[in-house]
Amino acid sequence: MTLVEVLAAILIFTFGLLSVAKLYASLMSAHISNEQITAVQTYGNRFWAVLQASPDALGCSTTAQSLSFETAAQVSGAPPGLQSLLNEIMAEKSPLGAPSVSIVLSALGSQEGECEATVNVAWTSQSGGARSQTFTFQVGGL
Repeated sequence: MTLVEVLAAILIFTFGLLSVAKLYASLMSAHISNEQITAVQTYGNRFWAVLQASPDALGCSTTAQSLSFETAAQVSGAPPGLQSLLNEIMAEKSPLGAPSVSIVLSALGSQEGECEATVNVAWTSQSGGARSQTFTFQVGGL
């Protein structure tokens, strides 16, 4: 009878360990996803800081402009004030997991000197799903 009890205890213990391993795997996935979202928010704040320091960084005009970056090699065509930030986002050590990152910068100016800038950052999450975050900034005017 003792042998049967020991075997039952081992079986229950094994199921418990498997459950803990599955829970750990899902928690790690959630942690990486949260890290990516936090990184994107930080990058958005840094874009805003660059635009506040240099409102002409995107070269706003009354004609809509859009720049798209999908590889680090394309960053050299970005406005000089944004190149270091874009290089950091596109780096292989980026939390967003380059090369799965793409960035689209759009700018539209008004006759009053205002500039509306939109930054869209898209990446592939740890689970393989497509994620994106869009930031819209208004600089100049008044």
